[in-house]
Amino acid sequence: NQGPNLKEKSILLAKMMQYVEKRFPDDLELNGQFLEMVNFVYRDEALKGSELTSKLEPAFLAGLRCVQPHIRAKFFEVFDASMRKRLHDRLLYVVCSQNWEAMGPHFWIKQCIELMLSSACPISTLQNCSPTSLLPPVTGVIAMADPADRAAFTQLATVKEEPSDVESE
Repeated sequence: NQGPNLKEKSILLAKMMQYVEKRFPDDLELNGQFLEMVNFVYRDEALKGSELTSKLEPAFLAGLRCVQPHIRAKFFEVFDASMRKRLHDRLLYVVCSQNWEAMGPHFWIKQCIELMLSSACPISTLQNCSPTSLLPPVTGVIAMADPADRAAFTQLATVKEEPSDVESE
């Protein structure tokens, strides 16, 4: 007996991905098992760059936003290892190459920031190239403004407290 070929596996896993995400979004165990299988596919050297990994990209992105930290960490490890550590390369990837549409209504900025921070060298200190490129503090900008502009800002910055925000004593 011959097992399913790669194309048939791709079709099967893509269908499973749709059903797991749509019909069982709150079943953490089922989602976790499916994402573990997706992670296995992405870690397998023989399957890297195959049709299977391209079809499972939405599931891979779901793994990056998984609510289970240990699963999310495994996906980030694969994501981080898939590109060079240079900040320039990662910025280009995030902005130009990666299609974040599969993240849907979820914020993908968190994954981007984590990817950028992982390229930092923990031993080096951050330095600004020159003191002239520093921005002044907000309070300093407000203090230098015209009195009328300062008054308008103060009026806009005042937060009105709603009755539900005020604690009853």
